[in-house]
Amino acid sequence: MLSEKIVTLFSNDALKRFTILEAYAELKRQGTFSVFLSFIDPRTDCLVEGNFQFYPNPVKTYSNMGVCYLTEHLGLTLKIPSSMEWWATHEKSTFHNQDITYLKEGEYVKATIKLEIGSRIRVPNAFEVAPSM
Repeated sequence: MLSEKIVTLFSNDALKRFTILEAYAELKRQGTFSVFLSFIDPRTDCLVEGNFQFYPNPVKTYSNMGVCYLTEHLGLTLKIPSSMEWWATHEKSTFHNQDITYLKEGEYVKATIKLEIGSRIRVPNAFEVAPSM
């Protein structure tokens, strides 16, 4: 198909382009991946940014993101889209408003954070090389 969407995955020493189905398979093979996230932690009003680790196990959430990958930062659950179509079409970092709940002085507090999601999926291991004939 000419209009097949492509997802680029990055390792420490290479990048490789995959179709959407191949990208899902590669993430499963790798077992983990990371994405750059940036946000203001509402508990401390401090900027948090860095590569956060995710596992290729999408979770259905009851938020505006639907099915997504989850990670956490000191007890805050953070979500990124699990749709490889989303990753194929976003070439720049994007911002998502994300509703979160955290414990403060014995009570649950709701807050909305502006989560910057980097557009690069980084995998920890080298890509497999197809045997040459």
